[in-house]
Amino acid sequence: MGKGDKKSRRGKIILGSFGVRRPRKKKTIIISKTKKEVKPEVINKKLVEIKANKDVEIVAQEHVKEHVAKIIESTPIKKDVKPEVLHEKLIEVKTKTEVATQEHVKEHDAKTKKATAIKKEVEKPKETVKAKTKKSTGTLAKPKTKKEEAKPKATLKKATTKKEVTKPKVVPKAKPKAQAETKAKPKAKKTK
Repeated sequence: MGKGDKKSRRGKIILGSFGVRRPRKKKTIIISKTKKEVKPEVINKKLVEIKANKDVEIVAQEHVKEHVAKIIESTPIKKDVKPEVLHEKLIEVKTKTEVATQEHVKEHDAKTKKATAIKKEVEKPKETVKAKTKKSTGTLAKPKTKKEEAKPKATLKKATTKKEVTKPKVVPKAKPKAQAETKAKPKAKKTK
């Protein structure tokens, strides 16, 4: 019987009607223990040690500064310092590739400018060229003049003849005689 078993009382807490039995642990207040009294002699020793360590660090830093100053004074200052070239061939190759890329960019720009100019020319409608109405069939139509565009479109009635416009007359379907007679006769009223 462990914590998880319902029958055991181990690890249970009373919380209303949830079937738990053991009361919660009360929060205990921890009373801080009295600090040990440190003698003033011990404190003084620690302060002396800290001061000694700081003095050592400062002395070491001053020594380093003096050493660095000597090195700086001993080295001559070069005014024109050029980076040493280890591989001259690599530098030549780089310059060649840079020039080649610049030329390629110029050519590419020129091609794009030509292409855009050609597109603009194509987009302009020319009066002499017949406009295609349908791309799929490829039928050609004459371009409309201003007078034709101003005229209203002819209605269907004017364009078509009377024979085409007239609709065939709808003849009602003939009903069988038996059905027609039954509907015509009034029903006799039933008497009690």
